[in-house]
Amino acid sequence: MATGQGFSGGGNGGDDDDDSTEPLAQELVVVQLTPDLLDFGEVDVGEEEELTTTISSSGDLDLIIEDLTLPSGFSSALAVPVTLAPESTRELTVRFSPTVVGAIAGDLVLVTNADQQIRGGEAEELADGEVLLALLGEGMEPGPNSEDCSNGIDDDGDGDIDCDDGNCVGLVLCEPEDCGNEEDDDLDGLVDCLDPECATDSDCLVAEICNDEVDNDGDSLTDCLDSDCESSVFCNVEICDNIYDDDGDGLLNCFDPDCATHAACVSENCQNGLDDDSNGLIDCADPVCF
Repeated sequence: MATGQGFSGGGNGGDDDDDSTEPLAQELVVVQLTPDLLDFGEVDVGEEEELTTTISSSGDLDLIIEDLTLPSGFSSALAVPVTLAPESTRELTVRFSPTVVGAIAGDLVLVTNADQQIRGGEAEELADGEVLLALLGEGMEPGPNSEDCSNGIDDDGDGDIDCDDGNCVGLVLCEPEDCGNEEDDDLDGLVDCLDPECATDSDCLVAEICNDEVDNDGDSLTDCLDSDCESSVFCNVEICDNIYDDDGDGLLNCFDPDCATHAACVSENCQNGLDDDSNGLIDCADPVCF
């Protein structure tokens, strides 16, 4: 009997050692969305806006996205199924294309194998693996057409065309052209005087040529009749007895047609009883008649 009791006690000691063994740590599939809310704000009906969130696989096992569903007005091009290895990420782009006016809210639902979702730095258990991304947006009544600032048309119907429209204020193409800086200030491909805006700029007016009998600057005044020629040598009066070409035509004194009737250039008629050359001497009293 003693021997049997000793054996039994040894057996109980062995069982106590087995009970102290610790269980192994559980491996989890963990997902996180950053951000977990997409607010598209106001979008005109018929227009489209895109926002992106990042899907992160933060657990020990592969994250599998099996399917996704979206509320009306929202869409995504993400092709499922998708598998993300631990510590990997995937961008998820969502489009908001409102078809009605008013606020639109809902959840994008990712059907996954995730055990937990990280929200606000805390892990939340997922009973069914469904991961929610909150979506917000508001469909707006489209406004009038925007003004095209370079087509010569009143696109938005406010009575103002192109750069005269307040919607075009500040645009480079509506900046005035500086007609003397060798730059295309308004980006219309035309520099300085080549730009029609500079047609009346003083730097771009064609100068009047004062001796070609042409109205060069288009002011209806030709040559010396144009005030632009006031200081031109070609518009000086020829002085016919000073040995200078005063009017710059290359003809000196009496050789200049301007002096044809000038006394200094008229020959003395020696038998008409007149002082033709206005030198105070008449006919034969004038040395030219000797």
